[in-house]
Parts: sequence; C-alpha cells; structure tokens
Amino acid sequence: MRVGDIIETEIVSNGMDGEGVAREDGKVVFIPYTLKGERVRAVVKQVKKKYAAASVVKILSPSAQRVKPDCPHYYKCGGCDMGHVSSQFRREALLCDLENNIKKIAKIDYTPREFVACDGGGACRNKLSMPFGFADGSVVLGLYRHNTHVVEPVECAMSGALARSVAQTVCKFANAARLSVYDEKSGNGLLRHLVVREISGRASVTLVVNSDRSAAWEKDLAKQLPDAVDFFISPNTRRNNVIMGESVRLVKGNARLAVDVLGVKAELSPLSFFQVNDEIRDKLYSAAISEVQSNTLIDLYSGIGITSNLAAKKCKHIIAVECVPQAVKDADFTARLNGNAHKIKNVCGKVEDVLSGLRDEICGADVLIDPPRKGCGADVAASIAAVRPNKLIYISCNHATMCRDIRAFLDVAPEYELADCRIFDMFPNTHHTETLAVLVKKQV
Repeated sequence: MRVGDIIETEIVSNGMDGEGVAREDGKVVFIPYTLKGERVRAVVKQVKKKYAAASVVKILSPSAQRVKPDCPHYYKCGGCDMGHVSSQFRREALLCDLENNIKKIAKIDYTPREFVACDGGGACRNKLSMPFGFADGSVVLGLYRHNTHVVEPVECAMSGALARSVAQTVCKFANAARLSVYDEKSGNGLLRHLVVREISGRASVTLVVNSDRSAAWEKDLAKQLPDAVDFFISPNTRRNNVIMGESVRLVKGNARLAVDVLGVKAELSPLSFFQVNDEIRDKLYSAAISEVQSNTLIDLYSGIGITSNLAAKKCKHIIAVECVPQAVKDADFTARLNGNAHKIKNVCGKVEDVLSGLRDEICGADVLIDPPRKGCGADVAASIAAVRPNKLIYISCNHATMCRDIRAFLDVAPEYELADCRIFDMFPNTHHTETLAVLVKKQV
C-alpha cells in the first residue's frame, strides 16, 4: 500500500474519534466519514508501519445509519465529525466507546446506558473560536478543515445570530483596513482568532492579535460593533497553537458578562472557563450536585465557583481548589454575590499541592472533581482515595483519562465501586462528550 493508491474496502468498525476503520494489507486503515458495514472507495493519504489513513472517494454500499448532514459546510469544515450518522448510531457509538474505556482502562465490569441528549438543537453553543485565514485575496473567518490548519470560511450554525453577525462585521472591517492575517510558519501577520461568547442576547467578543501594542483601528472597529457587544483585544505573540493570550484589554463595553446558572449568579471575563452548551451544562451540574449528600464538599478544579455555589444550597461547608489566581478572585466574588462567602473557602494552588493539607476535611466529605482533558492524574486520584471520602463525583470531558484516574483511585481504595456513569451531549454532531461518574463505598 502506497500513498495515492485507490482501495476498495469494507469498514469493520468505527474508532473512538468516529472515523471508519478498515483492514488492508495487514494494516488498520482509518477513513473519516465512513460507517461500520459500508463498502467504500478511498485514496490512501498516509502510510505508517502499522496503520494508514485514507480519504473516502465514494460510498459504494451506504449504511442504513447514514444521513444527510444538516450543514452545507460539513464535509469541508472540521468542526463536526458525526453529522453524517443517525442520532441512534451516534448515541450507541458514544456509549460503546465509554464502555470500552471503563472495561479496558478502569478495568470495571460496567455498562453505561444513559445518554443525556441536547434537545435544543441548532445554535446550541454559547462560544465559538474562529481562526482567521486568507482566501481569494480576502481575509476570512471560519473553522479549520478536518485534521489541518487550513481555514474553511463558514458561518457556523451552532453559534448564535449575534456571533455570526459580529464575524461578518469584523471580516468586512479587516479587509477594508487591510489588516494582515497571522501566518503560523513565519510568525508574521496580525489577526489570529476571533472568540465570541454569546449569552442571553449579549456577546463578549475578543480579537486575538499577534501584537503587544494598541492601535487606532481598534476603536474604529469597536464603533462598528452592536451596542450588545463588549469588545476586547487579547495580545498573543507566542509561536504556538494556544488561542487566547494571557491577558485581555477592554476596548468597548463592559469588562464582565453576567450569567445565571440554575440560580447562581456569576460574571465572566473572556479568560473564564464556562461550559459551551447552556442546556447540557445545566443538566450536567444538576445531576452532579444531586449526588452530593455530605455536609462538606471538596470542589477540585473549581474555576470561578459555579459548582461550589450550587452545592452551597445543600452543604454547610465547601472547600474549593483552583490553580488560576484570577479564577480564585472571581470565585470569591461569586461567593459574595450569591451570599455564600460564609460557607465557601476558595484556595489558590495546584490540587496535588493542596490535597495534603485537606486530609482531615476530605475524610467524611464528598469530593467533586472537574479537571481539564488530561485528567487529575494517578497521583491525585490516589491521594483522594487514601483519605476515603464519602463519595467521589467526577466530571470529565475526556473519559479515557477519567477511567485511568478511576483505576488509580480503586487501586488504593478497592472498597469503592462505580455506582453511576453517564454521557452528557455537550458537543452535538461530534464524538466529544462530557461524562459524569460517581464512586461510592460498597454496601456491606
């Protein structure tokens, strides 16, 4: 098998990223946008020792689970990767992927069955990060094509109308002002990303630029944006693929965007973490907090304090740990704003460094953990297990690392069991999900 070869093959399964998996010449061949049971014609794009990658040319025998994508940009844009499958197929595939990780990585005989769907559909994302590109002589905004950093000009239907309107305005201004686009290879050019967070009819708009200096055109652009927009500049001169810079500068409007999550009021800066799907976020947090039963909660990776304040409705004492200093300051403000400052103690530091000082508090408490994609790590999981909390409630955007951490927890504390594990459809039309897992002490 060589690059450029045309192959006809049968898709024998689907991988964890939703791609079709075939076998040819003793190699596994990954073919995006194909389904188990289909026979396809594909062109080989990459050949390694044990695997190859190909692009589909024609579906020779389509699966009954194949559907026509709603989005006209679907096969060009890499933002979604499961828009070509039925909702039933996607649900079963995602549950199967979770089950495989539970059994293979966590080494637990458990079959997850609950899939909490996103009922809203359409414009379900409150935030969209769009890279700048250059096409046909003009500055464009869009999303990267599948597995590339080539920008496909799109107006994403997953975002709100205000976000799409702002993107059009910014593009028009950039072309009129002859602003340059950042080039990853050379490190030259100005415009990197446009990040829009839209909540309840108001938007926080951040233009990420490859410059530390302010410029007169920033205020000119701000004048063309709607009144319902708060406009920021985020300098990012680093040669990496991180979207936001380390700071933001307010050009127009309010420095904070007010939000209400299940009755908890908070204010977001452009650098604040906030779940991107309002409907699923509320369902996820409601389910997580409903699992809290102890008077004391240890809230790890607590961000600006939303889950801590939700838990304050039923807990007497909450210790929240977060490593980002500004997020901890915001969490203190959130506690005061909601009248919970007497219940919530926000601690600034890395979880692995702070845990040793919380041994007495964790014993007899519930622990809620919502780490980044890399998970908390085996050492942190083992440290939590060593002091035997009443319950571990784990929110994850990467259930492979979650299962690794659960295994590390159970290796130290085998008297616990996985009582619940379910998927929340935070990212419709993709293979990405949020997962909620609950570990409790076995009944004797």
